[in-house]
Amino acid sequence: MEYLHLKKDASHIPALQVGKFRCIIVAEEAVAESWQSKLSSWLVEGGCLYALAWGVNASSWDTSIDIANITYVGDSDLNDANLVVTTWHDDEPLSEVFWFAKHLALHPYYELRDTVVVHISSGEPRKQEFVELLKNA
Repeated sequence: MEYLHLKKDASHIPALQVGKFRCIIVAEEAVAESWQSKLSSWLVEGGCLYALAWGVNASSWDTSIDIANITYVGDSDLNDANLVVTTWHDDEPLSEVFWFAKHLALHPYYELRDTVVVHISSGEPRKQEFVELLKNA
């Protein structure tokens, strides 16, 4: 599992060192729409093929990533191989989102071996907690 702790509207987003992956977005705070769009594009261009959003305005991540996917691939070229599957989890415990990611977040074309957790929070990093959630899912 890769873990990325970002403060909302962070100006620098580091490069990922993974291939095609699933992403769990843990949004503990609302972010600016322009920053959400930037991060969504970064995820899609970086190889994210399944995105699960949890937390504040979770459903907006679904829309933002869908738009980034269409922009990156082109509407007429969208197919099973380059589709980013998106889900949002407004009213579920975070542990269930990690379980869903581990057991049900399957791409129709690729095996996704890597999971990236993007934690958007001004608070302290929670990497160890998230490692345990995924391990015990």
